[in-house]
Amino acid sequence: MSGLFYSIHPKTASKILCSHFEAQFAHYVFPCFDDWEEKATFQLSVSNLHSNFRCISNTTPKMKNDSKKIITFNTTPKMSIYLVGLFIGQFECIETTYTSNLDNTEIPINVNYLESTSLITDNAKTVLDMSCKILPILENYFDSALSKQQISKIDWIIIPDLIIGGGMENWGCITLLEKHTANTSMDMKKLGPFVEILSHELSHFWVGNLVGFPFHIKEGLALYLEQIVTDEVLKRPSSLSIKKNSTEKRKDLVTEIKQGNDNLSVEQAFSKMFSGVAYTQCFDWICTECVGALGPTTFRDRLRQLISENEFGFVHEKDFTQVFK
Repeated sequence: MSGLFYSIHPKTASKILCSHFEAQFAHYVFPCFDDWEEKATFQLSVSNLHSNFRCISNTTPKMKNDSKKIITFNTTPKMSIYLVGLFIGQFECIETTYTSNLDNTEIPINVNYLESTSLITDNAKTVLDMSCKILPILENYFDSALSKQQISKIDWIIIPDLIIGGGMENWGCITLLEKHTANTSMDMKKLGPFVEILSHELSHFWVGNLVGFPFHIKEGLALYLEQIVTDEVLKRPSSLSIKKNSTEKRKDLVTEIKQGNDNLSVEQAFSKMFSGVAYTQCFDWICTECVGALGPTTFRDRLRQLISENEFGFVHEKDFTQVFK
């Protein structure tokens, strides 16, 4: 399930044509420099689109010609190619509007799903509700309005299966694994894992999408932010345990994650990179090397400045560590 693939619903056999380009699967679909550090703008057009199907990409449609069954999307912001998203299916959709608490910009949020049951609809409503609670926390943390990202909407696409993990932060069209929306009508105190997934994917809009980072940095930051945001949304005690780093125990995380990848296929290297062990290492590295050494407030202030100074760019590890040393 990489590049373009069908996600098939186990109950209805309905199909969704899905894209998944992280880490380096975009070249499976079209010729490109499949490199996170390379950024460009993208404009997608889809032809032979049946009228019963909804087509979703990173941006809103610019032009739709029903007679020729063609839809053309607006040009994306400058971004890494792994963030390009395309989804086609017989979706049902519910929507709301998020109003930024920083600049009052209104941004539509949609949840798209296949199966029409009261449970799925209720869970989709919970995704909308939680998104509107998460976004102002992230905007305040970065002191950066969502509208600065030049993304005019957010689509959540709930799909039956995914190559790995609980979701994928395609800019403006996030995938969410259906099983992670189950039982979201439960007591707020039990919603922790669900809110963490939503917070993780939305935090990537700032760390990874607006500003690109190497894998271990962007994922470490998103894991740290998901805890902060979820704690605030659910009003729970801090779940973070941050310790100052012991220099003599510092490991070269990049070497450890990439070690032995030269002889692996793209899929094998991808699975290794996105393993639970790798994510834990990323999180621990941010907590000990950065937050633990500087303190949460100083870390936040420096991260804000780094994001502000590098919008639509890419920050390498040496430049990141220079800011947070």
